[in-house]
Amino acid sequence: MRSPGRVNLIGEHTDYNGYDVFPMAIDQDILFLVKVTNDHIVQLINKETQEFSPAQINLHNETDVTIKIENKKLHWSVYFLAAFHGIRKKYNINEWKGMRILVYGTLPKGSGLSSSSAFVCGSAIALLYANLETIFPSIKAKEVAQICIECERLVGINSGGMDQTICMLAEKGYAKHIEFVPNLRTYNVHLPDNNIYCWVIANCLVSHTLHDNTGTRNYNTRVVECRLAAILLGKYLGLENWKSIKTLRDVQDQTKLSLQDLSFKTMDLLKADPYNIEDIEEEIECNVEECLSSFHSSQKIIENIRKNKYPLFLQLRALHVYSEGLRVLQFKSLCHQYYQEKNAEKRSEIVTTIGDLMNKSHESCRDKYDCSSQELDALQTACLQGGALGSRLTGAGWGGCVVSLVRNDKYQEFKKFVHNHYYANIQRVPLDAIFSTQPSSSSCVIFL
Repeated sequence: MRSPGRVNLIGEHTDYNGYDVFPMAIDQDILFLVKVTNDHIVQLINKETQEFSPAQINLHNETDVTIKIENKKLHWSVYFLAAFHGIRKKYNINEWKGMRILVYGTLPKGSGLSSSSAFVCGSAIALLYANLETIFPSIKAKEVAQICIECERLVGINSGGMDQTICMLAEKGYAKHIEFVPNLRTYNVHLPDNNIYCWVIANCLVSHTLHDNTGTRNYNTRVVECRLAAILLGKYLGLENWKSIKTLRDVQDQTKLSLQDLSFKTMDLLKADPYNIEDIEEEIECNVEECLSSFHSSQKIIENIRKNKYPLFLQLRALHVYSEGLRVLQFKSLCHQYYQEKNAEKRSEIVTTIGDLMNKSHESCRDKYDCSSQELDALQTACLQGGALGSRLTGAGWGGCVVSLVRNDKYQEFKKFVHNHYYANIQRVPLDAIFSTQPSSSSCVIFL
């Protein structure tokens, strides 16, 4: 069984805010070799045994299947457990089959290419295949994606649904425009001619560990900032149910304002200086916990923010989300325009504009969302200087990879430049630190 990674071309930190994303699956993946048994014992073995120690789980033992995330370094089996809880919640399975699972992946851990979601999706498919064999062929990939979106949050990250959706629904040769409101929908989009252009992924070789970033440079803190920004905007814009608003998209849906207008409103109504929890509670006249009770581990997240007095930059976060949401729509429109345009020179201009959107996305992630890093910025700069038409961090940020749009005939020259200007002084650079890719296919079961 194969479960692919993904690269997000544009639309960073927009999915959990209700806005669209634009990823594609890649050839790098996680492979599962599964043997089904009758003993309800799951044995997980990774080919890379030094980094990923084996695990044995009795699926009929509640202690074994309890997800423990007290420490920041999670055992890799926790992602299998997340999938198990998602499947158990959805389907009525009384007697669980056992499995012997050998795992091997070409997705580098912590690279922002969604190795965790690929493993969750692959685990969910393995569980379904083993335990619901008679109805397995009729289970829709979209249904599995929705299960995995919800269950992966059990691991402690309040993520959106991009990674699981592209993993389950990707189609070879196409990127996906993914919408989450009013419900999950995906659209195939042709990228600019792959005979002329390629997408190059370069790893900054600093792991993006979403559980281990400190203070305000933390994924869940961003979720809190965006929700609080949405609540305050809802109040200031006179929405009746402003205390129950969950996403920045909710504000747009209820006001019917354009994304550009919402950016102006955000600058007018939210202060540029950081807020603290007490400032916000004075405005909303209740505890922050009451407004944020609907998402996973909110009590612990708010407690951490209170204890450490982390500043909350509500205006900047909302400005990034609204501008990035617009860039996704512009990116898709430009891809369509590319194939409608017959003039080669004008086509080239369209690709230049696509590259500009990628650059602006990186700038917004760096300056407004504060989810870049020195290494990512240095790598993105090297990619642009090496001839990339556009370049940006991909994945949540705080480490991981940069994705760049490069002409095929410039790829070798580009790769050499980036090696000389970013990787030259780094010891033990992996052979796959930089590689070109095109849209790949989704998770699948391979029958032997």
